[in-house]
Amino acid sequence: MTFNELSPQQTEITVTLQYVVPNVTGGEKVARLFKDPEEMLEGDLRRFKAWVENRVPAAR
Repeated sequence: MTFNELSPQQTEITVTLQYVVPNVTGGEKVARLFKDPEEMLEGDLRRFKAWVENRVPAAR
């Protein structure tokens, strides 16, 4: 994950995700039982964005 400040109000976040299917018999079937990793990441990034935008700035 990298952060790139675009402006004082905007930051670009780049995420590199690698998903490895479990190396067991029927690993692909097991993997299908779980949510789509890309969908999970999008949800996590939305929650992170909401948390960052709503947090109280630290006292200086």
